[in-house]
Amino acid sequence: MLSHFNETRTPRNPRTASTARPWDTDPDELRREVQKAVSSLGEDQRAAYSRRLFTALSELGLDVRAILYISGVVESEPEDLTPAEIGHLFRYLRLNLPWTLVQPGNLLAGLDSRKETRRAA
Repeated sequence: MLSHFNETRTPRNPRTASTARPWDTDPDELRREVQKAVSSLGEDQRAAYSRRLFTALSELGLDVRAILYISGVVESEPEDLTPAEIGHLFRYLRLNLPWTLVQPGNLLAGLDSRKETRRAA
């Protein structure tokens, strides 16, 4: 009975597994999970999330446009970012600035609100 007590359990929600401790997650896995989550958002939600992400990172003292430029992304507005580019930004943060991910609620807030499709019916 005690042998089951100490087993590591696999979380039921894989997205929660990699985003619960993003600073401790494999950078490529974090990128994939963030990209999937952002892809599941509607276009308006994605634009709003991108603006919130830019604001949160700017409040931490980061120049997001410079980080994206270094990474080869030259979008002028946050809402123009694709899910892949947002995922790449999180990978960059994980590799180079992991301290920004210590309080993931700031940066990952809004990714769980997926598209609502006729659930009310």
